[in-house]
Amino acid sequence: MTQHNGPELVFINGLNHIGGTQLALRTAEAEIFFDVGLAQTEQAALFNAQVPPGVRGQPLADYLRSAMAPLVDGLYRADALGQPLADLIDPLRDKAKFLEHAPYFPQRGNARAVFVSHLHSDHAGLLPYLSEDQPVHLSEVSHKLQGALERSGLVQPTIAALTGHPDGRRVNVGDIELTLIDTDHDTPGAMGFIAETDAGTVAYTGDWRYHGLNPQKMDAFAELCYARSVDVLVTEASTAVPAGAARWPWGGGIPAEAVGHTISAVPLNEHDACDALYGAITAAPGLVFFCFHQQQLERAAALGAALEASDRRVVVEARTAAFWLEAIRGGLLDIHPSRVLAFEESPLAKGDEPDRSFPITYVTLAQIRADRDSYVCQLSTATYAAMLEVGMGPSDLIIHANGHPLGSQYPGWIALTNWVRQLGVPFLVIDAHGHATPDALRRFVAATGAPMVIPVHSDHPQFASVPAGAMYLPSRWESVRLNPTRLRSIK
Repeated sequence: MTQHNGPELVFINGLNHIGGTQLALRTAEAEIFFDVGLAQTEQAALFNAQVPPGVRGQPLADYLRSAMAPLVDGLYRADALGQPLADLIDPLRDKAKFLEHAPYFPQRGNARAVFVSHLHSDHAGLLPYLSEDQPVHLSEVSHKLQGALERSGLVQPTIAALTGHPDGRRVNVGDIELTLIDTDHDTPGAMGFIAETDAGTVAYTGDWRYHGLNPQKMDAFAELCYARSVDVLVTEASTAVPAGAARWPWGGGIPAEAVGHTISAVPLNEHDACDALYGAITAAPGLVFFCFHQQQLERAAALGAALEASDRRVVVEARTAAFWLEAIRGGLLDIHPSRVLAFEESPLAKGDEPDRSFPITYVTLAQIRADRDSYVCQLSTATYAAMLEVGMGPSDLIIHANGHPLGSQYPGWIALTNWVRQLGVPFLVIDAHGHATPDALRRFVAATGAPMVIPVHSDHPQFASVPAGAMYLPSRWESVRLNPTRLRSIK
């Protein structure tokens, strides 16, 4: 990649699909990277759940060869890389058109840092591969959350130099000054960033929403963008779709005939979603299986309240139990520890959980079957078969609350609905996602006053709720020159 005068924005990944966000800002003295995520879906990634990387024991090499990871010399652990980055990539760049235009960042001896907006894998999946001397900045809450995720075995350990920051902290990286601002997303610790250079100011939101429990955070972020006269706003636009298209799982339902049962799939704010979850569990006459994302700790706290009210306990995979117990101990989650159990019979049961300083309590499927109205069970691909062994049927309930699979366009959705249909179990969808609705995006953009807006993290960024004259749609791997009045491509 050729060095140019003046700050450059480099769009590496995450432009025309949801997830895998990677963006760089380069100046004469510094290089910063916003998010180091991995794309999740078959539509966006060569390697995914269906085609896993690392068959030869080198997942990072596979991510680099497929351009899913940024080509940054010195960014990665030598033991994960296996050989110098240039030796791995240069032969392919010479012979394979696929990598011909992928931006390459050589070691320049300048200041370099990574800023992670939140810990979902599509924004932080490359963290375990970063070198031990690589500075990584994130929120204080995300730093604590990362520790809980690692100790529980839900993510691989990270050896990079992580630093957690409070809301409003300023960090200097060479000639770039960054302000870190708390945002609202469906995992704790989400942050956005404002980067100020001598030729203009860039804001990056990460993922965000106005319908969470803390919309005031987004108001504060927009106000700071306006006060700092942000020139370029880079924002997620996950809910952007063509006119008339369904937004499932962001803002739309699925027809009842898709699974043969009544579905409640009205998009909710997080308050209402927590109330709906509480009401569904406390009213359920039988056994409940619950599909959720482990990091959605606000929803987990609502589950905890429902467990107390209905005198139930939650049964989850051992690593989920370990993570939640760590989150409870660290003050990130309010559930009484005695309410959290793990499946005895599970691919992630005894022996697979991490070494812990306090024990996990296990429960057998026979115990669940014998006392069915005393439990709420985690539904995941590892526990589907448990529904057969405990005899799930019409008097029970399956709740899908923004867990995997996320919706009809994701692998696994057909399998889930097939299980629901054949078992004859009532199916409730509680949708309060973590992404900005079109109205929220319109409101936020207007409040920032940014003259240029770049929608990312979107399958259809061209349909984002952004004034046409203010929108810029870069192509993958494009570099643009930043100045106070415009962006100019310097591919």
